[in-house]
Amino acid sequence: MKKFALLLLSLFLTLTLSGCFSTEEPVDLGLVLPTENYSFYKGEGFEIQYPIDWVLLEKKDINAKFKENLEVAFMSNFKDLFFTPVITVEKTKSQANSDNQVFAESVINKNAATLIDYNVIEKQTVSTSVNGAPALATLVVFEGKEKLQDDKLEYIQIYLSKAEVGYIATGAYDPTDNKIEPEKIVDSLRTFKLK
Repeated sequence: MKKFALLLLSLFLTLTLSGCFSTEEPVDLGLVLPTENYSFYKGEGFEIQYPIDWVLLEKKDINAKFKENLEVAFMSNFKDLFFTPVITVEKTKSQANSDNQVFAESVINKNAATLIDYNVIEKQTVSTSVNGAPALATLVVFEGKEKLQDDKLEYIQIYLSKAEVGYIATGAYDPTDNKIEPEKIVDSLRTFKLK
């Protein structure tokens, strides 16, 4: 009788615990910001939060001043004569089966080779998710300019990759403008994840 009771208890615990740790629903990982300050944007294959008072420009609204492979852009409601802060998500090709770090290094090297006065200010590893699984990503703050006559901008980028598709989320702003809060851009980029 004692063996039968232990067998029943063991079976009950197995069924109960397997229900608690079900993997049918993906776990939502990464930073989630308060919805009173940030809106959610779900694109094809990715998700990001952006400041609630910024303007959303979807693919159909993005004109020639942005790269053609942009999926979405968020523009600050503060319009500056020189530069309006922006967050963009770009979809590009990556090497077959390259992980986030390999993809990040390839984009960082390309930025270093193409931007004038390129300088990395900070580089850190942050946690996010890809397909519902925990993942690490590289977040880089750097400065540079596209043309010699341009003023320097500060950029913040995070890089994610799955299969042969890479995503680059970029925030850009004028570092001399004291009305912009770079922390908002950093927080938004830290919510970036792939679905």
